[in-house]
Amino acid sequence: MAGIIKNQILKHLSRYVKNLSSDKINLSTFKGEGDLRNLELDEEVMTELLSLPTWMKLTRATCNLVLIRIPWTKLKSIPIHLSLDEVSIRVEACEELRTGNLQNPTFAASGFGKYGFVNKVIDGITATVNSVEIIFHSKEFESKVQISRIRLESRAPDWSKVELSGTRLKDMNKGETLLFKEMEWQTLRLEARSTSDSHLAPLRLLTNQAKAHIVIKKKLNDSQVLGCRLSLILDDLIWVLTDSQILAALHFTSSLSGLVKQATETTQRIKAARKLESLPEYQAQISQTSAMNRTPISKFDIYDVKETSYHFVCEKIDLHFCDDPGSGRSQHPDLKDGGAFQLSLTQVMVDFYPYHLAKGSRKHWQKYSNNTIEQWLAQSLQGFKISLIETLSTGSMHSPLIRTHPQGQVHSSLGIESNPVKEEVTSRLGKLMSTCLVVKVQDLCIFRVTTSSKRTAPFPFVSTFIERPKDLPVIHTEFCWYYYPGEICFPLPSPKIYAYLHPVQINLDVCTILWLNSFLSNLHHAMEDVNPPEKNSSYVDVRLEVLMPKIIFENTCEYTGQKERPRALHIQVSRVTLSNFRSSETGTLHQLTQCIELLQRGDLIYGSDFPSKDTDVPLLHEKFVKHAEGQDKLRTTKKLNCTSFTEIASDLTQEFLWTDSRDVWYINLNPCWLDFHVEEKKKDFTGTVSTTSKKKGMNRLGQNDGKNTNTLIYPFIDSLQVSLWIYVDETDKENSKGKAKNKNIHTLFSADGIGRVQLTHYQFLFLMRMVEAIGEMSLYLTLDSKSIIGNDVLKNLVTFVGYINSLEVSLLFPPTSDGKQESPSMEIDSVILESCNGETECENPNERLEKVTEIFTKNHLLFQRPLVVNPLSTSPMTRSLGGGSNPNLGSNSGNGFPSLGQSVKHSLTNLAVSYKAGGLSTPDSEIVSNWSNISSDSSDNFIQLDAGDPYGATVSILNTNVDGGDETDNEIEVAVEVEENIFVEERSTPSPPCLSHDISVSRADQDTITSVVTLQLQGIEIAQEGQGLNSTIKLQCKSVALKESPEICWKDFQDKFCGRKRSTENEINGPHLGSPTQRRAIKLRLTQTINDEIFSNILNSDEIVTIIKEISTPTSPRINLTDRPGTISPIRKAIQYSTDANLEVKIDLTNETQFQLHMSTCIGLSDLLEDEILPNPIPMNIDIIALKLELIEDRPPPNITSPGSIPLKVEIPSFLHISRDQRDRKSVV
Repeated sequence: MAGIIKNQILKHLSRYVKNLSSDKINLSTFKGEGDLRNLELDEEVMTELLSLPTWMKLTRATCNLVLIRIPWTKLKSIPIHLSLDEVSIRVEACEELRTGNLQNPTFAASGFGKYGFVNKVIDGITATVNSVEIIFHSKEFESKVQISRIRLESRAPDWSKVELSGTRLKDMNKGETLLFKEMEWQTLRLEARSTSDSHLAPLRLLTNQAKAHIVIKKKLNDSQVLGCRLSLILDDLIWVLTDSQILAALHFTSSLSGLVKQATETTQRIKAARKLESLPEYQAQISQTSAMNRTPISKFDIYDVKETSYHFVCEKIDLHFCDDPGSGRSQHPDLKDGGAFQLSLTQVMVDFYPYHLAKGSRKHWQKYSNNTIEQWLAQSLQGFKISLIETLSTGSMHSPLIRTHPQGQVHSSLGIESNPVKEEVTSRLGKLMSTCLVVKVQDLCIFRVTTSSKRTAPFPFVSTFIERPKDLPVIHTEFCWYYYPGEICFPLPSPKIYAYLHPVQINLDVCTILWLNSFLSNLHHAMEDVNPPEKNSSYVDVRLEVLMPKIIFENTCEYTGQKERPRALHIQVSRVTLSNFRSSETGTLHQLTQCIELLQRGDLIYGSDFPSKDTDVPLLHEKFVKHAEGQDKLRTTKKLNCTSFTEIASDLTQEFLWTDSRDVWYINLNPCWLDFHVEEKKKDFTGTVSTTSKKKGMNRLGQNDGKNTNTLIYPFIDSLQVSLWIYVDETDKENSKGKAKNKNIHTLFSADGIGRVQLTHYQFLFLMRMVEAIGEMSLYLTLDSKSIIGNDVLKNLVTFVGYINSLEVSLLFPPTSDGKQESPSMEIDSVILESCNGETECENPNERLEKVTEIFTKNHLLFQRPLVVNPLSTSPMTRSLGGGSNPNLGSNSGNGFPSLGQSVKHSLTNLAVSYKAGGLSTPDSEIVSNWSNISSDSSDNFIQLDAGDPYGATVSILNTNVDGGDETDNEIEVAVEVEENIFVEERSTPSPPCLSHDISVSRADQDTITSVVTLQLQGIEIAQEGQGLNSTIKLQCKSVALKESPEICWKDFQDKFCGRKRSTENEINGPHLGSPTQRRAIKLRLTQTINDEIFSNILNSDEIVTIIKEISTPTSPRINLTDRPGTISPIRKAIQYSTDANLEVKIDLTNETQFQLHMSTCIGLSDLLEDEILPNPIPMNIDIIALKLELIEDRPPPNITSPGSIPLKVEIPSFLHISRDQRDRKSVV
């Protein structure tokens, strides 16, 4: 009995095992146990059996011990168990593709005839392997993979353990069966070393426990494998890589990429021809029935393998990229010792479908629900079909208008008659297949770069900030390539790449951007010569959509006493679309043509007059013009004159319709807006938190931690739709080292609508520091690229030119009465804040009011200058603030002095509350009124307003309650009734706005008063050109207007700012376009040059090095301008002394009306535009023509007997020249 079994084993295994003899087999027949020792497999047979790719071959495969256990009496329920000890496999890459047995799929699919009992037993085998070692060898590298504790067993469809009979599903109608296998292993270790270059670092990877789910579909009549679904599942993956290791990995992949691609295309076409016949969609297409018409859906249909697919699932991937030991690649002082960068991905899913019918459904794809991409691909395929039919129908293959039917009947082309071109195209496109790669990431967090000098918890650089449904990933990306099965040669649609990114926020960090630039530039430069791009590799349709992205520029420094200073600037966009092909959703040629015509109406892009010069580079690249006219085709479509497809088969190449260029990119921001964010951590002494928005705090991972932080949100730029057209011109130039590529980036910009900007003093300071930080980043980006790539980087050109139809810049500042003197309420507020502890209000309000009264008494503020209200009110100037009349109402104000101290307390309390509640940083809609709580109808306090005062109404505070009484009852409430037109944009009578501000905010709605100057610019053309460290900005506009609102409610201004008509699309015949010969109101040219040698010398000088050591501390080691702004920054000093700038401005106001400003407004503007740091003087030349300006004195006169002021009119009919040199010497001519 044992000998018979041995002979059967030798008969079947001798086909796969070399030198197999009976002495190597030990059997115990009745126990069902046996073992085989020192087995050596046949390489050629196993290569074909395992269906290895044709670019590799098996050279050796051995196993030292195989144990087998067969349950003879329970073969239907208990599987055969194979146990292998050590398996060693050697594989090598072929120099040329081997001729595999692809034409005979029966051999590769282990065809054993009709699927029966023996097949069930073999398919149900359970195998365990102690260790597997796979060694791969090629010319460039050698790799070793070690896998331990492998177990392969059959499972139920839900991957639970059941009897063997429950691990299969069978459908007799289809004649198919499904097998479910699970393989798991304990550890996997990968190591790769270069065999050609010893300088390349070895590559290592170690993974923990993992498993794979395998579903195999076979035919019942011949046991042929129809399809497979393989899912690789990992728990966590951590990989630390240096730039040299990544470079080695890129070398390894590039050495095999060409051979692998060639083998994949060949194998794919052959296998696809066989798999096409088994696809349900294709069978339904042939039979003209639906693929999903089988009802009800069986269990087999739920788990059916519709098509072969491969899947990778990992719960979390942490990738750490770091510099090699030694100095860093960036020249920035903060990165001199290198850095590390962490990328964290959660729930990563990669799905690969190599044999998908192009027009087939995706409903059976695993966890796939993106209908947007599916619809876009379907529309693209339909558009390709229509375009192909129209192109082929231009020849003589048109169907006749009238055709005779074989039975003799005549049919017109409008009836039953068919089109042979359409039928042939439809037939061939019905076999079109695609390879699809889907990448989904549920959540991601990219951390800022960390350095050895700053060992702190990493802070997110890119992270999510909005909670999403669990089935909605933050990243969804698809890659799709098309091909025909077999040897069909027919035009193909272009490959597609679609990426969809859900809301993420980017916290800008200078060091992180500089480190990434150096890291990626080094890799790109090293691989540029190793793996040159192929001719058609870049021809692909790309579409990227980003929903609600946010870019945050944060100022981490603390500024004492500047509570209204922004903490961060948020740049937000509702939706961003990026694409390189033209369609109604991704930019049309008409939109590009309109943008070009808008720019051509001006003289900025072509003219040589100021602000342009003859030496300037062309701002409008000819590529945009050719692309808009459709003259930048990659190839011309050949006209085909034939009568059948056989005659033109050689001309119908795969790239037949790949004619449109794909190098002009379109970016649409619809819409975008900018906001300032100010942290509000303190409460006012009334207990009211002055905030406009409350948001939850974010922890270091960018997730909600449940803590609420009060944040004030101020609009900076109103929502605006922006379109960008970008072209990257790559030119090859000869240099001493050979050929070098120069990349010139050209950008066109257009905005649909009116641009609205508002700015305050502290926001201006924030922008100044942000511009300095961006300048620092731009400088080091250029210096780092120069050190890595070479001096050719300095020849790269960047141009930016755009048009804005209308721009309104509103400057906001508090109303002033006499220059820079602060109002009493400012000092009151500072005292209140100093007396408060943290975010809690003062415990003893009496002590607080005594401090306020003491300050007013010492400075005699109450008696030096009368407090006034706006005299334009037509309502009675005397109002009772109590309930009832008082006999002292019309008496002299001195009668109230016996209780003046108590009255001052009450009045100053209300004054401070009104200022605190109505400050510029607090929108009125969010303020809770406190007046009803601190006043009483039975109060004996009154206010007397003297209407006879020529400059305003003198306020006298009266109190008939000498005893004082209750603190709450003695509070007074200013409730002066005013008309709606009390605040107007132009004042005819000068009046100090001090108390009018306070009285207006003390009304029930708590309105805040501010001064606003709006600069309206029409027909703006702006251009920027940069080459290396040289930069030029040019600007001109058709007309300019100035509007002033000395006193306006802050809430009303914001309603006007955000409530106007947003979209005024640019039209070719718009009113602000003008012509190239039309006079421009403002022309500006700003040039800047940075000498990198001077910059490096200053930064490396002993003095600066000493300063860097002094200011760098363990808690704050970084010295970049974001973390270390101000005059003490050594980088700022080096930039200042190495920068040469020049400003030229020409203002022609011939066609403009007279400007009118109040003197208080001029003082407020000077205060608003005053920087906190004295900058180096920039040489400038300003020419002014036809200036007409009227200045109205609205400040309080020094003498009470002054009859008033006369407006000052300034008129310069001809020419005024103002200049300043580098030493700050000014001249006016």
